[in-house]
Parts: sequence; structure tokens; C-alpha cells
Amino acid sequence: MILKSSMPLFTYSNLVKALLFITLFILGLPLDGQLGRFSIGSMYVGDGAVPASAVEEISKTNTMIFWLIIYLLAFLVFIRKSKHAYFLIKIIPLYLIFLLYLFMSTFWSTEPFNGVFELFQLLATTLVCSIIVFYYRNKPYQLIQHAALALGAAQFISFLLVVIAPSLAIPPNGRWVGMYGAPNYFGALAFCSLCVNAAVLRVLKPLSSRVNVLFVLVSLCNLLGTNSVTSALCACIALGGMFVWPYLFGPGPSAHKNQLLLALFCMFLALLYFVGVIDFLITEGLSSSGRSTNLSGRSEIWAEAISAISNNFILGHGYGTKPQLVSIPRLHDLHSSYLTILYSGGVVAFALFLLSLLHVARSIFLLNSIDLVLCRIVAPIFFTTLIYSISETALVRPRSPIFVMFILMILLIQINVYKRRYKL
Repeated sequence: MILKSSMPLFTYSNLVKALLFITLFILGLPLDGQLGRFSIGSMYVGDGAVPASAVEEISKTNTMIFWLIIYLLAFLVFIRKSKHAYFLIKIIPLYLIFLLYLFMSTFWSTEPFNGVFELFQLLATTLVCSIIVFYYRNKPYQLIQHAALALGAAQFISFLLVVIAPSLAIPPNGRWVGMYGAPNYFGALAFCSLCVNAAVLRVLKPLSSRVNVLFVLVSLCNLLGTNSVTSALCACIALGGMFVWPYLFGPGPSAHKNQLLLALFCMFLALLYFVGVIDFLITEGLSSSGRSTNLSGRSEIWAEAISAISNNFILGHGYGTKPQLVSIPRLHDLHSSYLTILYSGGVVAFALFLLSLLHVARSIFLLNSIDLVLCRIVAPIFFTTLIYSISETALVRPRSPIFVMFILMILLIQINVYKRRYKL
């Protein structure tokens, strides 16, 4: 009797829902910085007796343990529904070809093991997201509602840490890090949570409006506390896109007029950029706010990256090869997903990645005629993940919240366009 009563807990439905909540909630757990401090307690916080390398190793170990749990859970679901691999090949073939080329590039990488290991995690995270989306293929709104709750709960816990233990969650520079150790990472999570919860409130019918309102307010506070310009800008673009989408791409003749006005506005902005007005305003705005006018050192990093890319423009230096920067010697992050792809796989990888994005962009306009409500949510979030990745390497980081949202949005778009054609 005990066995029979416990069996329903391990149904396909419950496993997938657990996979969704764990995958999104784990992005809000203290895995990449603070967990190492909590694990060794006062030895680190008090007298600094434990070196930073030990904290980093503990954090890496904790991170891998949690993600291995996710991969194991995904494998259990996969063996029950083995059609997920077929599903991936059908709806995102160009993206998989892009990953295959990056794998081939590890043959001429200086650190092939790191490249293969990172690609394994990229593919595993993509498989996890495909399992989740496949389950929710006939109820995509419910997926967004559940994702909002998972992301919002993580933000709420982080906000409590800021309130209860500010010495741990707010470093001396005043930028909130919550449980993550980095304000930009915290800001990215707050951006995701804010957009998804606002979409549930504004566009969908919320499961609990009070809970979603709470999560929106908490995410907004966290976003402001991180002082992350990139995350705040992307949140504004995503929320604005959700608001104007039906006016631009909805039914009726007024949409064409609005599209023309948008095109004229973009041309006006382009004119301001070419005459130098936008550069002047950005520089003045950064200076007046006390922020670096060279984009926190990114200008020098990007200049070095472009120089390195030109040395092996066609095939790249191989995925896994760490760039050697002169301006910041110990930094191996180019702070741009697109420059990282060019550096690792050259113009061949970049072309394959661009083709996969164009495939998704075409599907967005097909989805717009099938389900305007869903398209109004997923399309702005998808485009803003691309904007975010201009200044961060999020799209080639398998444990990044932006990468998870990017893949979830792609799969949601593709499956709702092609599920009838492929009988998914």
C-alpha cells in the first residue's frame, strides 16, 4: 500500500514540473559565490583564513552537484519519453548544427577538454528546456505562469537576504549581489523574473495575482539595488515591447501605420547616432551617474578581442580556448556573446548562429498569426536576451539565466509554430 500511494509522485507530469521548478529556482540558489562563504562559515567571513581559491573550488563543487541533479532528473524524464531528441532535431536544426561546429572547433582548441565539457552542458541545458517545453506544448501559458512563480520565489528569498543580512548581500560598493556574489548576475535574474511576472499580470490570467504583484515589486527592488544598467535597459525594452506589440503586429490597418511610425523613429535614432548626438548623451549620462565611460572596461576588452579574431577570422581559435587579454591579464571573458562566438568559431560559427536566429525570427511572425497573446510575451523576451548578450557572454554560458530564457523562448516559439506539421 505504501508503494502504491507513493508511485503517483513519480509520474511524467510531476517529474517535468519538478524539472521546471528546480531548473529555474536553482538559478536563484547561492551557487557561484556566497555558498562557498556559507559552507566554511566564520573562517572566511571573520578573519579571512581560508584563501579565495578554496572558496572558488567549494562553489564550483556545489554548482556541479546541483546541476548533475538536474541532468539526472532530465535523463529520467528522457528515457520515459525518448522522442525529445527527435523533437529537438525537427524544430531547431540550425542551432544544433551550430553546436556541432563548435564541437568540431575543439579539435584545434588549446583547451579542448574545457570546450567539450562546456558544450556538453550547453546541450544538456537545451535538452532540459526541450523536455519542459515539450510537456507544456499544448498549454504554453501555464509554462509561463509556473516559470513566473519559480523565478519570483528565488527573487523573494534573495530580497529577504538583503533585508536580514545586508553585510552578506550588499558589498562595500553598495551594489546588491544577493546570494550570487555578482551584481550583474543578480540583475539578470531580476530582469527575467520581472518580465515574466509582469507578463503574467498584464497579458495572461495569473494563478495568484497577489503573489505575482509581490514578485514584480521584489524583482524591481532587486533590479534597482544591483544598479545593473544592462539588465535595467533590457527590462524596459522587454516590458515596452510587450505593451506595443499588439499595436505594431496586431490585426487591423492601424498596425501598418504604427510600423511606419516605428521605422521613421528608428531612422531618426540612426541619424542622431551618425551625427554623434547619441554618443554624447551616453557619455554625459554615464559621467553624471559616476559610471565608467568606457563601459566598465569593455571598450578595451572588445578592441583586443577584435584584434585576436582577425588573426583567425574564418575558423576561429577553437571552442574552449581562453583569450589572453593585455588590459586585464587574469580575465578570460570577452563580455560579449557575439565576440566570443567569433573568437571561438570564427565567421563560420557566427554565420551558423545568425542563420539559426533568422530561422527563429521567421517563426515569430508565423506565431504572431497563430497566437498573438503568446507571441506578445515570448518575442520581446527573446529579442532582449539578444540585446543583453551584446555586453555579456550569456548565450555561451549554460548556467546563465539569460541562456535558459533564450532557449526556453526559442523552443516555445518553434514548437507552437511546427507542432501541427510534425504532429508533436
